[in-house]
Amino acid sequence: MEEHNSLALPVRLFTVQNGKELIALDLLALQPEKNVFRSGEFVFSYQCEGMDCRFACDLTVENVYYFYIQLDTAYDILFSKNAKAVLQDDRNAHTQIAAAFDETCRCTVSGEIRNKAVQYKSGIAFSMQWEQSDVCDTLISLERFFAEFRRIYGKTVFM
Repeated sequence: MEEHNSLALPVRLFTVQNGKELIALDLLALQPEKNVFRSGEFVFSYQCEGMDCRFACDLTVENVYYFYIQLDTAYDILFSKNAKAVLQDDRNAHTQIAAAFDETCRCTVSGEIRNKAVQYKSGIAFSMQWEQSDVCDTLISLERFFAEFRRIYGKTVFM
């Protein structure tokens, strides 16, 4: 059996769907920086009644990794007090998404994404409920992605 030495891309990292409204994050390509695959080409997809758009953004693999760790921690403690995970870019906060669990264990995903392709002049703001089973599925998916990332590229400074 042949061992793969690169990630199968593109890969959908997560999806939040509530009825006809959907937001998803895809990693299209990795870009090496000093032999470390930290940067990538990330795209958010947003769909709702009458709208279907894609936004390039300035996220890094590290940003997504820390979101995964925060989301896993928030999910583990959601039965106690309010817990939150935040995904945002390093530079100018053109991408800000928060997954927040309230005291009733409901998760709301809200945020703002600005489109890199038009110098961040336009974008979307959204807020939607995220089902707990979908949060769990996302955590499993991200865990597998980062396990494969580690296997192929080795331990990085952010893992």
